Amino acid sequence: LPMLPERLSNGLCSLRPNEDRACLGVHMYIDKDGEKFRHEFFRGLMRSVARLTYAQVESIIDGEPSDLPPSVLDRVDNLLNAYRSLK
Repeated sequence: LPMLPERLSNGLCSLRPNEDRACLGVHMYIDKDGEKFRHEFFRGLMRSVARLTYAQVESIIDGEPSDLPPSVLDRVDNLLNAYRSLK
């Protein structure tokens, strides 16, 4: 079940690798106890480096072999570490 109409999900809102996309970002400030004490929203541009499925990310997290470039695997690992530090 698509979250957005196909025209949006496959076009303007699609995170196509190596294409700039407008986004809304947030800086979250976290204290040493893992509590957010401040946040700031901002407009920006993002560039996706890979289009991954949930199954691909789960395989990476589970340590299964992957044919993805090391730079992509490192980014997934960094995001997982950030998640774990806030959990």
